[in-house]
Amino acid sequence: MLINKKYILTYCSNIFKTKNLKKLILNIKNYIKEFKNTQRHISICLSKNLLNNFIKKKQKNLFFLKKNLIRSINGFVYQDFHKKNIKEKIYLPDWTSKYRLLYTKNIILSIKNINEIKNNISVSTMPLSYKEWTTEKQKPIIIYKSIKNIIKIISQTKNKNLINLAIEPEPYCILECYLDIINFYAIWIKKTAQKLKKHIRICYDICHFSVMFDKHEIALKSINKKQIKLGKIQISSALKIITPQKLHYAKPLILTLFKLRHSNFLHQCITKYKKNIKIYNDVNKIIKNLLNKKNIEIKIHCHIPLYKKKFKYFNTTHLETKKTIKYIKSQPLTKNLEIESYTYHFFFKKFCYTKSIKKEHVITIEE
Repeated sequence: MLINKKYILTYCSNIFKTKNLKKLILNIKNYIKEFKNTQRHISICLSKNLLNNFIKKKQKNLFFLKKNLIRSINGFVYQDFHKKNIKEKIYLPDWTSKYRLLYTKNIILSIKNINEIKNNISVSTMPLSYKEWTTEKQKPIIIYKSIKNIIKIISQTKNKNLINLAIEPEPYCILECYLDIINFYAIWIKKTAQKLKKHIRICYDICHFSVMFDKHEIALKSINKKQIKLGKIQISSALKIITPQKLHYAKPLILTLFKLRHSNFLHQCITKYKKNIKIYNDVNKIIKNLLNKKNIEIKIHCHIPLYKKKFKYFNTTHLETKKTIKYIKSQPLTKNLEIESYTYHFFFKKFCYTKSIKKEHVITIEE
């Protein structure tokens, strides 16, 4: 869907819990394609298995993607996105691996034919590697190997009609906040890949940057000032709480966190107490904080739709997301906006895709 004749709003297909391409396409047709005869643009999430299925019937699938106005591909998750207890395995293989390179190359080559004339397709990808797997001393080596592979893939797949690779920073990864992006471009891209800079972009996930306590307007202005291009902006909110004064109020929060701990995904948490910020790789690490200290602000990586001001016993970063959407619409930062809410329906036995997706479209458009 076009917004203000400038932006293309897509919805990411990773909301659908399926490992089967045929079922995924059926879900897109049923739930995303149209509301009130208004055509919706799709962002499709392609794991390695889904990609292999796609390639087997490439012409048929290309026709579907063209017809449904694909402008964005989620190439972050190599393994099946909704695999049981995927947790940190979601980052495997990382960008030091030839398997990540080959998988991403195959995505770009598979969609090249969609990229007709004015289309600008963005392929989002993981933030180089997961922090837990490396030390500070090893970090430059990891970045160097990753950059080498990224340069190789861009050199092999670039074309005149721009397909860009958008690196997506995420908490507890090598790249996790806006300052990491600025340093990454200044130190690494400028020296090693300046000519390919327009093809190596950033996927700005509002949920992720909210969790990192980045101020969105400052972050986006700083990124833009450094002439770092955005491939796309992903829209969803994160969970947030302030630890309560009394243990009685902490108990329901703890019970919800225990439930979240059993989610298939990692839910990275950042705590802020006065000026001290600490980062944890999953919710189980912060449960004791709810009992130990009062007035700690905690943000949790869990993609919550914009219309949710509160969620269970938590608040959300709803207002931050709304303000960021307004700012984005006033600035020519990228053409691609992508709604990406997928972890929150873990809490529900019954979930209405149509109702939720429609609400997210309406609120994003009206902001």
